[in-house]
Amino acid sequence: MSIETPEKYLLNLLGSETKREGTSLPPPTFHDLLLTEQILPGGLNVNWVYSCSAKSLVDKFVLRVSKAEDERIQMVRSIQFEYDSIGASAIGVGFRLRTIEEQTEFTDLLCRNGFNALQYIAATTEAMLLPFISGIQLNQHIKDSSDPGSFEVVKDILLHLNSVHKQNITIGDRWCPNTIILPDNRFIEIDFDIELTGDVESTMTFELSQLLYHIVHFADRNRVMAVRNLAGFLHSHPRYLEIYDLVKLKLLLIGHTNFFASKNEAYEGIDPPNSEMYDLIEEIKPYS
Repeated sequence: MSIETPEKYLLNLLGSETKREGTSLPPPTFHDLLLTEQILPGGLNVNWVYSCSAKSLVDKFVLRVSKAEDERIQMVRSIQFEYDSIGASAIGVGFRLRTIEEQTEFTDLLCRNGFNALQYIAATTEAMLLPFISGIQLNQHIKDSSDPGSFEVVKDILLHLNSVHKQNITIGDRWCPNTIILPDNRFIEIDFDIELTGDVESTMTFELSQLLYHIVHFADRNRVMAVRNLAGFLHSHPRYLEIYDLVKLKLLLIGHTNFFASKNEAYEGIDPPNSEMYDLIEEIKPYS
């Protein structure tokens, strides 16, 4: 799959009579779109950014196409190594890659259930056209935020994940860049290219462990406050954890901590937590 020829995918998508349409926003025409030099990062996909010359509610679009297998294999191996090291594999949690078609179907499922997912504009089996979202990734929001009010959107994200899980749905591999914070402090989930495999309780527990670890990790110098905020959240929502396996949750949080500490390098430019994570683990208790 060549990164130099996105026009082929765009033409096929916009010209397809069998394309799926997601949002009520009408797809632009091929001649309305101009390929920019911007390509959004993605380990498993190519994400070309287009500007739009026509009058539209959206002035930029993203054309998303899966990378070729030989380009994805290194990322797959890296993810597998991480899952093995963290302890996910030991509790029966694995993963598989969703095709573009499966990503659109899963997006439809989330949107039908009222969850905060970025809806595509149009899609075929090989490409998706998405609105370009102006916002910042959750990891950057956490890193840049020091005032107590900044935790409100994190609470909303935690509650949202729990609501999804109560429908026996796991979103997939959730690390902070897959959640975008909008200018009005709402949030939206993106990138559903990885599906977790295993029993539902274990996959939900793993997904929560990912989110909790990354909240503490990216808090960096504000980790004490982050743990205090998370503890306060759990105390004020005493039944939040009752759908999860708490023994596995603690083991996975320890696994995350040990894995990133063992790499002898900063993760996303930040040294991993240690004692702060164990302080959070102390707050994980069964509902009584």
